[in-house]
Amino acid sequence: MEETGFTAVILAGGESRRMGRDKAFLPWGDTTLLKQIVKSFLGVADEVIVAVKDRRRFRNLAARVVEDLIPNAHALGGLYTGLRAAKHERCFVTSCDAPFLDLGLVRFLVGELDGVDLVIPKTAKGLQPLHAAYARSCLTAIEEKLRRRQWDLAGLIPKVRARVVSVKGGLSFRNLNTPADYRRAFYSAHSPLPASRAKGWAAPQSVKRSSDTACGVKSVKGRTASSKVERPTLAMNSRKLSLGILLPL
Repeated sequence: MEETGFTAVILAGGESRRMGRDKAFLPWGDTTLLKQIVKSFLGVADEVIVAVKDRRRFRNLAARVVEDLIPNAHALGGLYTGLRAAKHERCFVTSCDAPFLDLGLVRFLVGELDGVDLVIPKTAKGLQPLHAAYARSCLTAIEEKLRRRQWDLAGLIPKVRARVVSVKGGLSFRNLNTPADYRRAFYSAHSPLPASRAKGWAAPQSVKRSSDTACGVKSVKGRTASSKVERPTLAMNSRKLSLGILLPL
């Protein structure tokens, strides 16, 4: 994979049920949460894409807005839409409620895509598929999961050449799911917090590669996924998924 540029894909088509309102439009200083995340990628990513349900609601964004190709397919559908639209083979995928992204970590994850299809961080809280680097070569496996209505993003790992990276966690992985999450994050970003209230909001720490998998088989001592393990071939006789949606060619 010789290309060095990458596309940032931001998923903004969720229901935001726990927040009670669309997270993309939450105020963030003098802008909105989504616009802040888009801004953070400008000058870092070579292209910024926002995947949404209805593009008419998303105007004046310094990004390319694309509508979900497959409605009601959860984050997997947004991932599929973003990767299909991307001009670059390498993509970094995140959600619209992650305002504290560590761009150094983003670059690191994208750089680890050499020889694999997916680079996914793992923190003490588990795998982080919405803070991960994906190659467009994942698309065939994603299409198969969509056919089967298997929405779990981490379920891609045994289907592609995946590399799992151990990360000690930090702000980069903070998602704002509830009003309490939002208030705490907002005041953390826009006004000083007492140390007792700021606990758990430490800056991201060091990262290290923990393992590679090739079609679900771990490599030895973190070596790159073996070229001897062939990527599974998924039959694509029809571009029409079981969801009844015709996939664009």
